[in-house]
Amino acid sequence: MKWYARAIVESADRVREAEKERPDAPQLRPIAETAQEQYRRDLHHAVFQLENRPRDEVPLEIAERRPDKAYDSPSFRLHGQPDHSYAVAVLQQAEKIREMTDKGRNLEDTLDVAQREFGRHVQEAFNAREAGKTRRETVERISQGAPSQEFYARAVVNQAESIREHQREISIRPEMARAAIDNSMTYQQQTPGQPARAAVER
Repeated sequence: MKWYARAIVESADRVREAEKERPDAPQLRPIAETAQEQYRRDLHHAVFQLENRPRDEVPLEIAERRPDKAYDSPSFRLHGQPDHSYAVAVLQQAEKIREMTDKGRNLEDTLDVAQREFGRHVQEAFNAREAGKTRRETVERISQGAPSQEFYARAVVNQAESIREHQREISIRPEMARAAIDNSMTYQQQTPGQPARAAVER
């Protein structure tokens, strides 16, 4: 246990040093970039699914592709209720993309824009939550009060919350590891005196 805790601390220290030297490459950026790439792939998949399957089946298809989106959410952690906002949001966005491509817009260009917008909104939601805004306030901010955008806004905020949770884990684990090392050292310092105390008690 002690060597594992020390390894976590040393690894976290190396990451912090690297971030000091490279402030333009924070540790959480790959998580956000992966989420954007997944979103683009899911949109692309949904666009083609709309051509071949009934509309009602498409969100189920997306939910099967990304089950973590429903279960890695505040509503599931707090109430045990999966949040299917992501699957519905992807369906709604895919329908808009189909409308645009039917009017002559290039599919890849449209997906590029959607991917960038998703990333920008996740960053905006992350910043709002870090600034103390409530989840409800953040959803309204992203949706701009439009009911048709609520599923998308909730999916964005869920993604931002997931990144915040990961950030907390990164911060907490090294501190827990340091506490484990300190407790281990304290225990070792106290152990030599215990047999003598036991002898006196006899």
